[in-house]
Amino acid sequence: MGHKTLLVAGVIVVACARGATTETPAKDDAEYVTALRAVCDVERLSGADREPDVLEKERLRDDYLAERVKHPELIYHRTLWRVQAPAERANSVRTLATEAGLPRCRYADALERMPN
Repeated sequence: MGHKTLLVAGVIVVACARGATTETPAKDDAEYVTALRAVCDVERLSGADREPDVLEKERLRDDYLAERVKHPELIYHRTLWRVQAPAERANSVRTLATEAGLPRCRYADALERMPN
């Protein structure tokens, strides 16, 4: 199986394991909001904001999130983000942040500046 086939299969498995609901946890779920804040600030926390290389930026972000963001809902979304173009991922991240009551998401801002 190729890399993309495995990735798509992983997305399907995660989606099926989650069940039919896709509702975002309520913004009063403190663990979720704390984890989402880390996602939104991943540029600074991972050092990606100081890295000029686009691929290295993505590696730094992904490594940071994989090591530190353990909320199941955000693990699910991170799996989906891997197959989304930067603009689509920015929209997804920003939507989650808005729904959680976060006023700004620098990660979404950075994704919007990436080429598609």
